[in-house]
Amino acid sequence: MNRKLGLLDKYKHVVLTGESFVGEFAIREENIRTTWLRIQASKFGDGVAIAASNITPRKEQEDALRRSESLLNRTERLTETGGWEIYLETEEIFWSHEVHRIHGLPASYRPTLTEGIDFYLPEDRVRVSAAIASAIANGDVFDMECTIVRPDGVHVPVRVVGQAAYEDGNPG
Repeated sequence: MNRKLGLLDKYKHVVLTGESFVGEFAIREENIRTTWLRIQASKFGDGVAIAASNITPRKEQEDALRRSESLLNRTERLTETGGWEIYLETEEIFWSHEVHRIHGLPASYRPTLTEGIDFYLPEDRVRVSAAIASAIANGDVFDMECTIVRPDGVHVPVRVVGQAAYEDGNPG
């Protein structure tokens, strides 16, 4: 195993330079599932101290999360449906990739609640604001059709559906 992964050279480097080494390695054997190891090596006297831990469960969870996120992104793109959340303490909004695309904005754009509402036509801003406030205060669900105005001036009809999600009984 050490030869395949080049660990012997890494261990020698630790001994010669005193620089510690940390790495994650996939061990794949025929007809056996992949095992992931996190290996740490530090200089210890004239040699090297090595610690290895099995990180397979974490790697499997990371892979499942990546697959789920990829599926969600494809589903949003195919159905032209986006998702968003409001963080009440900061009034920041998290937008999914599709919400950014619908608004004609880069994925790096991070609006506040006020900025998010300002994309709606003036007559829709009051309704959206009231619906959000009611959802936060009373747990009400809302579902309405509105229009947003993208930065390039294009009017986009949207359906806005929302529900408050509470952590530990508190909004947020």
